[in-house]
Amino acid sequence: MRFCLGSDIHGNLRSLRYFLKVSQSIKCDTVLLAGDLASWQDETSIFSIFRELNDSGLRIIGVLGNSDSENEIEIARDYENIRILHGNSLTIDDINIIGISGIPVSNMHGSFFSLPESRILRMLSEAYETLDHKRHLISISHVPPFGILDRTKYGEHVGSRAVKRFIIKYKPDVHLCGHVHESRGIENFYDSIIINAGLMHRDDPVYSLEIDEKIEVRTIKPSF
Repeated sequence: MRFCLGSDIHGNLRSLRYFLKVSQSIKCDTVLLAGDLASWQDETSIFSIFRELNDSGLRIIGVLGNSDSENEIEIARDYENIRILHGNSLTIDDINIIGISGIPVSNMHGSFFSLPESRILRMLSEAYETLDHKRHLISISHVPPFGILDRTKYGEHVGSRAVKRFIIKYKPDVHLCGHVHESRGIENFYDSIIINAGLMHRDDPVYSLEIDEKIEVRTIKPSF
């Protein structure tokens, strides 16, 4: 199965359209998004983003970030191709996908959606316990795990200790995150591949993930 990975759209339809065009061109089965879908300046931008995602014909699975609001979980239910995760999971073929929305309280000064670290860990752990553990596992959070792809331009680590503990204990095959735009990249951590998809921008390549007999992450930069 092939996934395309994105994050931090921030209401930018031009960048989203480029991302979806790339996703369609390489025949992704599913798009995974790590939050900050809406614009800070215009919370109604989520409707345009959801329409664009839904009309793409791709299956969309994601979480919300700190520029999003919790009520967008309910709004997403009106779009048949979109599923927003918050302490819950779904299974596609032999792949489990688990997600948590929002960021830790006090992680940043500006946030429409935050919750305590203890609740993040509890919700992820409880969702994990409902799964068939023999399957592949992808986890998604908006904020990176603490100390991994979470360094700001000021040199500060702003990741989540709860997300890090979850990864160490439950060992997802892949963990997708965003939030810290300048720490976009891929890093191995214990038995997991951590991917910070960074700010969605048409000048940047798109990460794709293939899970079959092996797990492969590729960087896609089409010429169009």
